[in-house]
Amino acid sequence: MGILTTMEIARLLARLPASRTAWAVLLLLSAQVTFAAPPDSTLAALPDSIASAAADSTAATPPDSMASSASPDSVPKSRSLYSRAKRGAYNFVSDTWWVFSSPARLNKRSAFATAGVLGAEAITYAHDQELYDATQRNRDVQPFKGIMNFADAYIPYGFMPNAFKFEGGAALLGYAIGYEPLQQIPIECMESHLIAGALRNILKPIVGRAHPYENLGPRHFEFNEGTSFPSGHTSVLFETATIVSEHVHSTPVTVILYTLATLGAVQRVESQNHWSSDVLFPAITGTVISHTIVRRNAERRARDGTDAGERSGWTPLLDLSREGWRIGVQRGL
Repeated sequence: MGILTTMEIARLLARLPASRTAWAVLLLLSAQVTFAAPPDSTLAALPDSIASAAADSTAATPPDSMASSASPDSVPKSRSLYSRAKRGAYNFVSDTWWVFSSPARLNKRSAFATAGVLGAEAITYAHDQELYDATQRNRDVQPFKGIMNFADAYIPYGFMPNAFKFEGGAALLGYAIGYEPLQQIPIECMESHLIAGALRNILKPIVGRAHPYENLGPRHFEFNEGTSFPSGHTSVLFETATIVSEHVHSTPVTVILYTLATLGAVQRVESQNHWSSDVLFPAITGTVISHTIVRRNAERRARDGTDAGERSGWTPLLDLSREGWRIGVQRGL
C-alpha cells in the first residue's frame, strides 16, 4: 500500500461530503492537544524552609551525577494518540459547556455589554426593511456593485463545510511541516465553527424567520420553518477574523480581516439572503465565541507548559510603522 502525501490527504478531505467532513473535523479537533510533562508538585507540597533546602541541594548536584542517577522511568514520555484524543475531546466539550453556560456567569460589566448588544439588535431590527431597501437600490451603483462583486468571490468560505475543508487541509499541512501557527489557527477556527454552529442550529428553528427572498417581509416568523436568523456565513467570517487577528497581532491584518468580514455581512443582505439584524447578531456572537476559544486554549498551553517562547520557524510579517510598510516573513516569534 502506498503512503498518501499531505496534499493528497487535503484533496481527499476537500472531496468529502458535508457529513463526512464533519467527522474528519471532529477527529482533528480531538487530536490537536499536545502535552508537556506535568510540573513536579513535590517541592510545592513541602514547607518553605524544606522546599528551599531541597532546591539548594538539587542545584548543588553536578549535572553529570544527576544525569547518571536518573532512571529511564523519570524521562518524560509523549502521550499516546488515544490520550491526546481523549484530552482534546474533553477540552472541546468543556469549551462548549463554557460558552453555552456563560449567561449564568454574567457580572455587572458583562450584563451591561449584553444589554448594549441587545439594544443594537433591537434598533437594527426596527430598521431592517429600510436597510434592506437601501442595498437593493444600490445594487447596480458603483462602487457598491464592485465591492459586492468582490465579496461574492470569497463568501462561499462562510459556508461551514467549505470552511472545514479549507481549514482541515491547512491543519494537515501544518502538522506535516511542523509549523505551529498553521496547526493551531485552523483547529481553533474549526472548534469555533462547531460551537457557534450549534448555537445557530438551536436558534434558527426556534426563531423561524423568513429570508428576504421569500418576499414575506422582515416580521414573518414561523416556528421550525424560516432559517434566516442568524446568518451562518457572517458568523464564520467573523470567527476566522478574530482567531487569525489574535494570533498574528498586527493592526493592518486585523483591519483587513474585519473589513472583509463586514463586507461579507453586507453581501448577505444585498444578495437577499438575510436581513440586517440577521447578520449583526452572529457577527457579535461569533467574535465573542472565537475570542473565548483562543483565550481558553492559551490558558491551557500556559498551564501545561507548552507555550514557552521557544518556537522557531518563519512567521508572516505585515506591519505599518513610521518607516512605512513591512511585508515579508520573520524568523522565530
